[in-house]
Amino acid sequence: MQERTCSKCDVSKPETEEFFRKRGTKDRGGLRPDCRDCTKARDRAYYEANRERYKAYQAANAERIRAYMLEYKRAYYRTETGKAAIQRANRRWNQSPEGKARLTLLQQRRRARVAGLESAFATEDWTLCLEWFGQRCAYCGGSAETLHQEHVIPVESGGPYVPWNIVPACGSCNSSKTTKPLDEWFPGQPFYAEERMAMIADYFALVSP
Repeated sequence: MQERTCSKCDVSKPETEEFFRKRGTKDRGGLRPDCRDCTKARDRAYYEANRERYKAYQAANAERIRAYMLEYKRAYYRTETGKAAIQRANRRWNQSPEGKARLTLLQQRRRARVAGLESAFATEDWTLCLEWFGQRCAYCGGSAETLHQEHVIPVESGGPYVPWNIVPACGSCNSSKTTKPLDEWFPGQPFYAEERMAMIADYFALVSP
């Protein structure tokens, strides 16, 4: 790949838009002679030197700037580059803890709607639930990278998606319990503990309406 030496810092970098900004003419490949890092530093220094003037201009032209930026973003996200940026942002969000929790919430709400059941479980409810059980499985007490939102009364038995029917469960317990009633499945497990059963009951008493 062809490289270019920055006219400011004298560092050689690949001659692409990733390292050099575009310029108004097609000379030298249509790229500026100074690298992006140097142009950013120059722009930052200019802004700091003229901060008050910038603030005054932005305050006087707030509506016009807002309208311009909105149209600019709309146009950008219609381009292939903009669409790719959206896809990257969505992937990062979906892979984050917050994104995974939100996706689970939406999937469970849809599941409840399809079954004609009440759906009133929010992100804050899941946060409280995890805190109550110490970020551990409500049944075996084990920790896991992923804790599932487990319906104590299964959806198949009419269990709603509400705070007083959801507990965190590890993958093993979630798969083992499936659609079995809690009072039939839990006491037969080798990790059963009356303290954990009482902890579940106390939690449901706390969040029940």
